[in-house]
Amino acid sequence: MQELTDSVDGVSIWTSENVTFVTVDEFTTELKEYLRSRLAEICWGPTVHGRKLLKHSYHQTMKSFWSRVSTHSDNTQIGMVGELLTHLFLADHRLGFSSVNRLFNLEERSIKKGFDLVLRREKDDELTFVEVKSSASKPLNSSTQLLALLKTANADICHKLNNPSENLWDNALNHCRSALKGDLRDRIEEILEDLRDDALDEPSSSDYNVVLSGVGFSGDTSFCLPSELSEKVESFSKWGAYKHISFFAAQKRTYQAIISFIEEEAN
Repeated sequence: MQELTDSVDGVSIWTSENVTFVTVDEFTTELKEYLRSRLAEICWGPTVHGRKLLKHSYHQTMKSFWSRVSTHSDNTQIGMVGELLTHLFLADHRLGFSSVNRLFNLEERSIKKGFDLVLRREKDDELTFVEVKSSASKPLNSSTQLLALLKTANADICHKLNNPSENLWDNALNHCRSALKGDLRDRIEEILEDLRDDALDEPSSSDYNVVLSGVGFSGDTSFCLPSELSEKVESFSKWGAYKHISFFAAQKRTYQAIISFIEEEAN
């Protein structure tokens, strides 16, 4: 795997043809600034900066984020932080991807339903559907924890794609309409409508590009090397049948530092 040389301070990113691997060693000042610069885009949609609405300001976005996580269980907070990190590091122009949906749910102040993240490959508008699983349980080792999360993500998105509901695809379309604007929205909406029609007619996971995401908060357990996880991913033979499958994994000591940062910024 090749390490990206222009990563944010405190973050290491390695990539290969099918695996992106992120280690957050420290929640540094530079990482906080990077999160601040992208938060509105992640939460409301990538074209938010063209809108002059108060709710899309940084402070209002942080207040909204805090209201969505503060009253929920630890597991929900872990899941939302995992999705936030996936948005932050996977929807990245350096990797050739941008998001066509938003982190915030449309209907209620909570984590959203449906696809966790929908990515657009920037060179040709082809879409990829992302399933995120996160855990803060103390593992025997980090690579085992991350592989287990990827396996769970695989089972869940395979079920979604092979047993689709109208709500799943309507949710993806509504997120697109909310997150995008102009010609880009029209193009992605047309693609999603075609995918929805095909899915509801003859569902098959093999028609879709998929990224499985696992985000592990491993406490005092030592971080694994990128090569350790990559070898385990390659040796596992029971991944679902997809048009194309790739993997995203991130490891950080705890999720609480990010929750505390959201609370401090909101108040």
